[in-house]
Amino acid sequence: MLRLMNALNELMKQGIADEAFPGAVCAIVKPNQVILREAWGLADPESKTPAAIDTIYDIASLTKPITVTAVGLLIERGKLCLDQMVTYWLPEAEHLAAVTLRQLITHTSGLPSWKDYFQVGRNKKAILDAVYATPLEAMPGQRYCYSDVGYILLGAIIETVVRQPLNDFLRQNLFEPLGMNDTSYLPNQSLKSRFAVTGHCVTRLNQTLKGEVHDANTATMGGVAGHAGLFSAINDLIIFAQTILNEGQFEGKRILSPATLCEMATNQNAPNIEAHTFGWFAYPNGYHPRADLLSRQSFGHTGFTGTVMVFDPAIKSALILLTNRIYSDPEAARFPLYRKRILNIMAAIASEM
Repeated sequence: MLRLMNALNELMKQGIADEAFPGAVCAIVKPNQVILREAWGLADPESKTPAAIDTIYDIASLTKPITVTAVGLLIERGKLCLDQMVTYWLPEAEHLAAVTLRQLITHTSGLPSWKDYFQVGRNKKAILDAVYATPLEAMPGQRYCYSDVGYILLGAIIETVVRQPLNDFLRQNLFEPLGMNDTSYLPNQSLKSRFAVTGHCVTRLNQTLKGEVHDANTATMGGVAGHAGLFSAINDLIIFAQTILNEGQFEGKRILSPATLCEMATNQNAPNIEAHTFGWFAYPNGYHPRADLLSRQSFGHTGFTGTVMVFDPAIKSALILLTNRIYSDPEAARFPLYRKRILNIMAAIASEM
């Protein structure tokens, strides 16, 4: 295994030198063991602050499977069901009368991928009103289109059901029970020295962002949304990963039911549509960060800022990589290939243990 560890170390150094990312931290996680937890490079190149195990990253779209975890909690409590119509909870979105919660989760609602709502709305209500009025581009259930728009609606549905902000619900029902103390929306600015920087947001060009959400729609909504906005550190995501690997338990505490976790590992879409589980990309979906050495059972998710989490039941492992690639590689010209090569080495290490 030492040869693989050395290969990973050299590849990380090469990625930093090639400006694919300024800093990174990764972990290889088993149900009851952390095989690797290491940091490289700089969290903040401008202040020369090293990346560290406790560096807090904007995890971008890794927020999405955590939003779906909140949906799972509500399904277990009898508050939601997957084939409920969106308009049951959001009657304002009249044209979505044929769209179900399941279709939002699996990106088969017919909604577009993304829209620059920040240009038409200056606050959360204005953006939600614009989302409610967004026309479908396809009949529900007929095609796959990875959609931030659908997950903005998921966040609004959760808030309607629980009658409290999404950030409060997740804190009280997921993060605090698991001890994920560095995971939150709107992170406390007293932790600023621990934030990895990002930048190049379309509404804040040429600005270095630190502890401020990169996604423009989320920022305009006040920093809290179903599709993006969470910040986290590697140790918290290890806890989350081990909870999934242990069928909903962490250190003997039950958080999710095994039935919910089964759906997270199972494709929900028809064979002719891109595979997506209850919250995660699955093989052979082109968005799935599978790399070459992960099995066809694997499922995972990426984040636009340079983050990824992948599970592979075949080797009973989770692989986590957090970077702030958007600072040095905003067009993702170099990062995707490095991500794949890094995940290959991590998968090889995990398979030996």
